[in-house]
Amino acid sequence: MQPGYGQQPGYGMQPPPLPPNIPGKSKVMISIICGAASLFLGVMLSPIIGAATSTSAALGGYGGYMTALILEILGLILAVVGLIAAIMGGKEMRMAGAPAGMATAGLVLCILGMVFCFIFTIGCAVCTCGACQINSAVTDLTDWANNWSW
Repeated sequence: MQPGYGQQPGYGMQPPPLPPNIPGKSKVMISIICGAASLFLGVMLSPIIGAATSTSAALGGYGGYMTALILEILGLILAVVGLIAAIMGGKEMRMAGAPAGMATAGLVLCILGMVFCFIFTIGCAVCTCGACQINSAVTDLTDWANNWSW
């Protein structure tokens, strides 16, 4: 006769309790998401779009630069919203006595996103103006060449 196995471990155990609701945690999560999104828009997506359309800028199509500029401005807006949420959420977490490491992470992400988006916004604006000037110069040169009489 085989001995019984008894109660298997893990059966009948209750799931662990949910963590307590920490004040400000949702604001801190919003700041982390906004900071990461602003970094993605400012550092990854916008320069790729600007570089992909740089060859067509000399031919008169500078819509890619404008798209990159709009993405940079959107990144700046997200960084500012995230910065405000990180400051407010961090205050609420500190007042509740909870560790505010996530608030610091959100703050750092938003500050980095703001700095990079600002730098790339200036760069996109310069490239857009440069593309307009190149387009104008090419048009003037073409008009001059068409009006040249041999």
